[in-house]
Amino acid sequence: MFIFILSSLVQAFLAQSQSCEVLIPHTPPVCYSGYDKVFYLQFAPYLPLPGSSWTDDLQLYMPTLEPQKSTSLHCHHDQSFSEGTHDLTNFDGKAKYFSWISSKYRLPIFASMFAPACGDDCPVETGRGCSKFQTCDISNVTHYDYTDSLMDRGHLVPNSALGIWYNTSASTFSMCNINPQSKRLNEDDWVQLEHWIGCLGKHRQFYVHTGPIFNKTSAFDYCLCSGNSAGIMSCDECDVGTPVPIPSGFWKILVTPAPDYMAYTWIYTKAQEKCAANVTDADCSPGDVIQTVDDAFDPNGLEAIQSLVNFRFPPYFTQATSLDDLKAQTECSYLKHTIQY
Repeated sequence: MFIFILSSLVQAFLAQSQSCEVLIPHTPPVCYSGYDKVFYLQFAPYLPLPGSSWTDDLQLYMPTLEPQKSTSLHCHHDQSFSEGTHDLTNFDGKAKYFSWISSKYRLPIFASMFAPACGDDCPVETGRGCSKFQTCDISNVTHYDYTDSLMDRGHLVPNSALGIWYNTSASTFSMCNINPQSKRLNEDDWVQLEHWIGCLGKHRQFYVHTGPIFNKTSAFDYCLCSGNSAGIMSCDECDVGTPVPIPSGFWKILVTPAPDYMAYTWIYTKAQEKCAANVTDADCSPGDVIQTVDDAFDPNGLEAIQSLVNFRFPPYFTQATSLDDLKAQTECSYLKHTIQY
């Protein structure tokens, strides 16, 4: 069954690639019409080059391109999500982020956004945005493939930052922006960094890259399989929905604009790596923070991430060895319950 699913995905990918366009050399193609080329080109100096293991595997996704196939997706502006007074079936606004989707892993393996330093002019949209996640037509992964998995649908590009900076939180509710994350990572560890960056982005301009890390020897041994706890089936054993391999960790890079190109790097594994094989482990459930922003910060992260995910970052990136400069933005705090907006 898995071979059939994978074959179908590859055939669909190849069929789409016949009309695809590479917008930036050596990066994945976009295979839809109506994309925002100007938006994507601004990221060119900040993008890594995918290594040979990603050849013919990746496709570019921008949220405004996704066909509206899911009638169960209900998106709302701002606080109206909880009030239930407005029903928006389209993502709001132009593309403000993108992701690279892997046909092999059926997941986004790279996502990026730009912090605008909008200050008091930031819209500061609040609320969850959507009740369900839109199907990713590139990977065929749906909201329901994560049902009963005991894992969260973890945003690579956070809805909070897109809401604060651009009023487009709803655009992040696509499975083209989602990876399986343990509840402890998503709701306790990872959220500290996301909220801190969301605040910093009101005051400073920078680019933010994010992606998963896979255990290459067992990446497909533990999968999400619709209706089952995560990891109890391998991808080969899953015959319901689209099987999704579970990452062993996640990385994030904040890069300041030219001419500095200062790169701050974080790697999160402690609340994720054991959860693929045993999602019921105590460290996988919500609780105290296991890995703080300081703990996850890696002063050698560029080199480590390049090795882990087979990317090559631009040689003019300068590795930040301390968080002191970011912490100097006193309007923001990375401590979970003292974040200021």
